[in-house]
Amino acid sequence: MKIIFIVAIYPPEREPSAVMAKEIAEHLRDLGHDVTIICPFPNRPKGKIFPEFRRSPKQVFDENGVKVIRVGTWLLGPDRKLRDRIMEGFSFGLSSSVALLLDGPCDVLLLESWPIFGQLPAVLTAKSFGIPVVNYIKDIYPDAAIAAGIVAKSSISARILEKLDSLICNICVQNVLISEGMEDIYTKKRGMLKDKFTICWDWLDLSEMKPINAGDSWRREMGLSPEDFVCMYAGTFGLASGVSTLLDVADLVREREQIKIVCIGDGVLREKLQREKIRRNLCNFLVLPFQPRERVPEVQCSADVMILTSSPEMGSSSIPSKFITYLAIGNPTICAVARTSDIGRTVEENDIGRVVKPGVPNELAAAILELEQMEKKKRMEIGARARHVALSRYSIETALENITEILCRAAQKQ
Repeated sequence: MKIIFIVAIYPPEREPSAVMAKEIAEHLRDLGHDVTIICPFPNRPKGKIFPEFRRSPKQVFDENGVKVIRVGTWLLGPDRKLRDRIMEGFSFGLSSSVALLLDGPCDVLLLESWPIFGQLPAVLTAKSFGIPVVNYIKDIYPDAAIAAGIVAKSSISARILEKLDSLICNICVQNVLISEGMEDIYTKKRGMLKDKFTICWDWLDLSEMKPINAGDSWRREMGLSPEDFVCMYAGTFGLASGVSTLLDVADLVREREQIKIVCIGDGVLREKLQREKIRRNLCNFLVLPFQPRERVPEVQCSADVMILTSSPEMGSSSIPSKFITYLAIGNPTICAVARTSDIGRTVEENDIGRVVKPGVPNELAAAILELEQMEKKKRMEIGARARHVALSRYSIETALENITEILCRAAQKQ
């Protein structure tokens, strides 16, 4: 079976979605399928093409048996203006559609192009040539755009995005979602047919991401002591991440000198975090770059508590992949999310951490103080339950089997 996979982010970009896209491609290759990736030149998170690549309309690579077609796009750039976001989506939609035409035909198209303006050209191109499309949805529009502060909740733009998103879902033969809350939005809120949607949880290689005895070496490298109570955020510093709240949290707990707020990652808010740390003289607040993938278990197991923040507007429209990593590592997690969201329900129903209101630093600080005063043995029991949830729901083996089955069913509808 020939499968073309259009994806908006792909290694060497380091975001979890890029890693998962590569795992899908390699799994399908290992099953004997002919796999082609169509993606932009790597430029995340700064919106600049990586130095080892040169900008051109198109370049083709063979990456261990997976054909990778890199196509030219409008670069988002560090300022991320609305104009640039729209142009990025449209340009990728057009260039990926041309690549699809030139590389086709294929048995099925897997589409994971989260810039919504990049989806419609590819979907219409595939439909015109009778290619079935499986739409892999990681962010729902307009919800994701509202959460990022790009459009207003009740605006005309939001209504247009919702209509466009629903149109794309109806054209595709199947839509893959990553949470039950996302399914509720489509089937209950929008009244769309349930058989158009399949839930396939995001995943991790749980044999790689697992609890280990980290020791104190990483802490000492970063200037942290074994006695510090380390509260760690690890992920993208994006507009919808809510990570800026942690500056206020660090301010609130600064008198408890042993409590350290450690933010690991990169993104558009990185400079703001660094600037505010210095301005407020927050010695208990550390901003560190992404750590090598092979050290992630050691790094996160060096923390006492993991932190997940979100913007107040973010509901069930997305499950950040960092949440799955937190569970896999087996630490308690404090989640600043809506209690009714998939993450909120998962945390409270399984007693694997604390849920606080997003955008409210006082609640987050209180939760940190509660867990800091908790007996270590009890925190370890919470972490063990988190690991159990990861094993029962987020294994790579189950997810890749499900995706393969979905693609094979879709190809039969050609």
